[in-house]
Order: sequence, then structure tokens, then C-alpha cells
Amino acid sequence: MARILIVEGDASAQQWLDDLLRDEGFASDTVTSLEAAVDVAAGDGFDCVIVGAAGGSAGEACRRLRAATHAPILCMVARDATLEKIAALEMGADETVSRPVFPRELTARIRALVRARTEYSRPLELRMRWDFGALAIDGVRQEAFVQGRPVALTRRELAVLQCLARNEGTAVRREAIFEEVWGYDVSLSGKLLDVTIRRLRRKIEPVPRCPTYIHTVRGFGYRLDAANG
Repeated sequence: MARILIVEGDASAQQWLDDLLRDEGFASDTVTSLEAAVDVAAGDGFDCVIVGAAGGSAGEACRRLRAATHAPILCMVARDATLEKIAALEMGADETVSRPVFPRELTARIRALVRARTEYSRPLELRMRWDFGALAIDGVRQEAFVQGRPVALTRRELAVLQCLARNEGTAVRREAIFEEVWGYDVSLSGKLLDVTIRRLRRKIEPVPRCPTYIHTVRGFGYRLDAANG
């Protein structure tokens, strides 16, 4: 049974989330403040962390939680708060969902995050190593290196990079990347892939605005090009 940590300061929202997740077969723990969440999450016994009203900005909450846990983070943000969603993703959230939350969408996203966490913990015999000049991706160790130095990537970032590496030199449709890495239709969260690509470029590209490795194929998707590495 997957364990979910709920960070929610509003009592009624906390109760609603707790009831929903338990009805859906999850084990849930709840905390009311970001400080408590950081302490509890540090034990890393959770399969997902849901961030609601935690006090302060969504970006700050995700930054502090990401420093405390490797568990996937799902952040709930107001529907029209686009900048707050981007900040949450930039600071370490794996996923965002808009308030008011639709129960089926929320549980589908949680299951996708939990599936991804389980997948990454399985034996990796079929995964490989790819070299793109200064960039290397080690699928067995689940790491990426630039100039021989390890790069700190989130699970999602590494999964996107591996998806592109398996198709090196070939453009991969946005929808295909999203379905492989997130497990559902890209139309549910169109900016999420773009934000992940932007974060990846900041970490692996010599000049992020002029990519050497990850190239945008306009109107289609992305390509990891060994010829330019």
C-alpha cells in the first residue's frame, strides 16, 4: 500500500484529502505546516507528498521538501496561478494540479507518480549507457554526467533524458514523451514537459539558451542529438 504525506493547513481540505486517499486504497499521513512536513518527509518512507496550503509560496514549499525527500512531490495550486505552478516545478515539484481539485484527476496523477517511483526501483538490466560527447547517461546507475561530474537530476528529468537517449538523433513527439514518463495524456498539463526540459537544459547544457544536446523540433517534440555533443 502506497504511503502518501499530505501537507495541508486547512482542516476541512485536509480531512477531504485524507478521506479521498484512504477510500482509494492509499495510506495517508497528514501535517499542517511546512516545518512539520520537512521533518516527517526526511524519513523518506513516503511514496508521494501532496502539498496544499502549507504556508508561504508553493515554490518555497517545494524547494524545502525536495531538499528533505526523494519522494515525488505533487503541488496543488490555484487554477489561474500560472507563475506559482512554474515556480513549484522549478523548485522540485514533479507535478502540479489546479484547485479546485477533481478527485479522479488527483488520484490518477498520484497513481502515475507512485508507478514511476516503483518503476525506478526495479532492476535495471535493460537500461544502458549513452555518450553524447561531454554528456553521459548511465542507465544502470541511474545517473547523468557532464564532463565526468554527476548532475543532480530529479526522477522525471532523468526519465525524460533517457527517453530521448533511447531515440538518439530522432525527434520524439511531445505526447510520446509525456505518456512514457508521466503515464497520461500531455493535454492534462501542457507546460509540464516544457518546464522539465528547461530545467534539464540548465543542468546539462553549456549554454542553455543555445542547446548543444536537447533540441526543440517545433510543432512536434524534442531530439537528443549525438552529432552535436
